[in-house]
Amino acid sequence: MTYFILLATLGVANYGTKEISGHRKDIRKNFWGIYTLQLIATILSLVLYTSLCLFFPGMQNMVAYILGLSLISKGMDISWLFQGLEDFRRITARNTTVKVLGVISIFLFVKTPGDLYLYVFLLTFFELLGQLSIWLPARPYIGKPQFDLSYAKKHLKPVILLFLPQVAISLYVTLDRTMLGALSSTNDVGIYDQALKIINILLTLVTSLGSVMLPRVSGLLSNGDHKAVNKMHEFSFLIYNLVIFPIIAGLLIVNKDFVSFLLGKDFQEAYLAIAIMVFRMFFIGWTNIMGIQILIPYNKHREFMLSTTIPAVVSVGLNLLLISSIWLCWGLNCISFNRGFGMGYSIEFFKDIHQRCVNPSSHVKNYLSISCHVSWTLCL
Repeated sequence: MTYFILLATLGVANYGTKEISGHRKDIRKNFWGIYTLQLIATILSLVLYTSLCLFFPGMQNMVAYILGLSLISKGMDISWLFQGLEDFRRITARNTTVKVLGVISIFLFVKTPGDLYLYVFLLTFFELLGQLSIWLPARPYIGKPQFDLSYAKKHLKPVILLFLPQVAISLYVTLDRTMLGALSSTNDVGIYDQALKIINILLTLVTSLGSVMLPRVSGLLSNGDHKAVNKMHEFSFLIYNLVIFPIIAGLLIVNKDFVSFLLGKDFQEAYLAIAIMVFRMFFIGWTNIMGIQILIPYNKHREFMLSTTIPAVVSVGLNLLLISSIWLCWGLNCISFNRGFGMGYSIEFFKDIHQRCVNPSSHVKNYLSISCHVSWTLCL
């Protein structure tokens, strides 16, 4: 289902946010041009998913049929419109209301293991309800449907370029568990998976800033305010450093006790995995700035695709070679994102040096900040 959802959404989320924020005087035309691509991709994904359900016996069950609603809900997702308008309050209110109603419904109606189908239906139904509810407040901005294939073609190439990194990252995230299970033990997969979940929860604190900064930077660039863009990038680097390193240090300090309390004795070894994987937060954070906040707003879609896809492919290859040593496999997660950070940095600041996004003086501040935080973290 994950790959069908990826196909249904393409790379519309980031691209749509950037385009809406950068072209606020022509929101209606840009919205329908981009949404036309999303709708076509959703229909294609539904056709492929339906064919899979019809011709593969393993997919011929009620759960698979109900999950088809998820594809429809993703096809109706226009959150990127409000992100581009920087109306995050509306999105947050919608998400919170729908999730609370969904949880209440599950507790009210799901009573026994036999209610599995009802449970899956409630999850997908409230997800679809949430997507439909956002269309009403969107009407003043988008008006009546205006599907224009000729105008949609203009957006096709950048959308595809932003779609490929999503596929690469999804394959990487999925294949690491698959390869670990095939070449190591089930116990190792469980330890790795639990550690990864904890790290991913903390990563939301790190990556959420990118969702807010993308429309703001795109809007400033559309007005030619490069000085303000430089200040925003400086702010992002400093905030990331102030947030990431205390999280890393704090988790390293309480790691063992935290794992014992949260996961129990069966997953005690997960603290070793967390001690290695926690450093990827730094690389992911800086990659988020280089990619989401710099490359995409500056229309460097190809560079963003390469800086994200190549490290994922390299990581999968190295995992195949070194998977027998589970600790090396965990360490490679850091290496892959480090490569992504390095590639994104070099592409943006050396290939297109004439179009600098961040003042050189700000690099000195950031490097000093990093050095201080790294030294402090290592001392702890």
